[in-house]
Amino acid sequence: MLDRSSGGVVLTPRERRRPGPGRVEIAVEYAALTFRDALQVLGMNRLAGESDVLGLECAGTVVRTGRGVHTLEPGQRVVALSPRSMGAYLEAPAELVRPYPEHLGAAEASTVPVSFATAYRALCELAQVRPGESVVVHNATGGTGLAAMQVARWRGARVLATAGSEEKRDLLRFLGASAVADSRSLDFVEEFRRATGGRGADVVLNTLAGEALQAGLSLLAPYGRHIELGKKDIGEGRGIALGDFSRELSFHAVDIWRMAEEDPARAGELLEKVLALLGGGLLGPLPHEVFGVERAQDAFDLMTKSRHRGKLVLDMGRAAGAGTGAAPSGPGLTVRPDATYLITGGAGDLGVALAQRLVDKGARHLLLLGRTRPSADGPTARVLEGFRERGCHVEFAEADCADEAALRSVLQGRAAAGRPAVRGCAHAAGVLEPAPLTELDAADFAAATRAKVRGGLALHHALDGADLDFFVLFSSASAVVDSPLMASYAAANAFLDGLAHERRARSLPATTVNWGFWEGLGMAHRIAEQQGRSIMPEGVRGFQPGEGLDLLERLVAEDATQAVVMPTDWARWARAYPAAAARPIFDAVVRSEPGAQAA
Repeated sequence: MLDRSSGGVVLTPRERRRPGPGRVEIAVEYAALTFRDALQVLGMNRLAGESDVLGLECAGTVVRTGRGVHTLEPGQRVVALSPRSMGAYLEAPAELVRPYPEHLGAAEASTVPVSFATAYRALCELAQVRPGESVVVHNATGGTGLAAMQVARWRGARVLATAGSEEKRDLLRFLGASAVADSRSLDFVEEFRRATGGRGADVVLNTLAGEALQAGLSLLAPYGRHIELGKKDIGEGRGIALGDFSRELSFHAVDIWRMAEEDPARAGELLEKVLALLGGGLLGPLPHEVFGVERAQDAFDLMTKSRHRGKLVLDMGRAAGAGTGAAPSGPGLTVRPDATYLITGGAGDLGVALAQRLVDKGARHLLLLGRTRPSADGPTARVLEGFRERGCHVEFAEADCADEAALRSVLQGRAAAGRPAVRGCAHAAGVLEPAPLTELDAADFAAATRAKVRGGLALHHALDGADLDFFVLFSSASAVVDSPLMASYAAANAFLDGLAHERRARSLPATTVNWGFWEGLGMAHRIAEQQGRSIMPEGVRGFQPGEGLDLLERLVAEDATQAVVMPTDWARWARAYPAAAARPIFDAVVRSEPGAQAA
């Protein structure tokens, strides 16, 4: 909630209320920040009333329903477009709550309600955007701006966008804006007039105040529509000059928060429309950054300083304090003491490092798979014995993960012995033997890709029907960046990336990580040691095991499907590999500030 004495946000106890007639209670997993919340924190929102409880959108699970609710039931995963949603539990009108598409993660789903409902209301219902029209989207790298760009393009319109920094403007060009201008000056008027051949824009989606608002009106073509999303001028009761309206312009204001409060049925219909579009793949969730609820103030600081892109999301699950039996596992991996965690490549460096992290977070049952059992007096065996001394039951199964029948036999044997079910899986097995593709015959290629490709498929099939919290695939940056000497390895990892997307399409958990270079661990490290030289490309640096595992946890927390982890000085890399840098996939990072680090 908002602490008005300090101008900050604090966690405070809030009494749970049994849902009344027509209402539901939701256990909130993620709540997204809105601009209205930021204004309240700054004490600038004169339209928001005096409520100290923040939030307007969230994703979670229905816990209880009130009398007369027939469209929702406990256990459903839902989003809500409702005030007071920034808490461990939300009691809201059922009209403002809808199930979200199964292919979305909860964090992704929480980015949808406000931004997409606002964009749909503005561009589809009020502006009635038609194919071929031009739409100005101000401050387009924020959540609503990015949603509006998607909606405008879905309607067949051309997008003209503004942002406040060159880096953000580069991002808008990368995302396909036809013309881009600075939101902090009035130059956008002439820039966009030129971009439209002097005609002007058909629609302006405005978040700018003062002179910029009037400038936007002057930019509108005949029969143009101005859609006001800003709150400052309206809150202060400022007027506008009406001369521009001789061109038969129209002016509309959109306030989804007010609609949710005053007309929940209409707001719920809006939410249902945009969720249907996302479910059909016509729109997609917004880029977002997840903060633990204990870092809520950091997230608000980032938003109030306009340093974010897309949505900022708070992980509210840990605010509930509910006794689920899970260990307090920090962001990311929810580790349960009554579950088994399966790791292929279990005797390898990365497999053991991940096992260590799981045990540190409370895992008590590990199933490690490998073709060769660690030697009884070797370092790996000593680490595993250390796990057992800490109360963790560790089983090492000497089996080829690519042999689906052998894998099923191991799992069936554990089930028959009464071992806990597998709730998390990580596929870290693989083979790396650098060689040009021209030097490999079919047998060589099959052998080089077997562990990753057949192993990934075997896990996918053998764990079909398992109730998994995560399914992690250890892929490689070689599947994304040119790797002439690692063609078979790149192909195998690209297969894992495709498998992750296939699982997501079937509403199954999957996270594939295209890893760069682990310091002191992994196959690339061993090859570098054997050759006596670094095999890292120019401008690329390695990362410590702890950094990599922290990032893995964050990616699982954000319910990411695929991510590349390769800290890189992109300017230096581009100078060393100009042909590769010219590929469109690297356009945004290569054109960022010189020397900037990206992961």
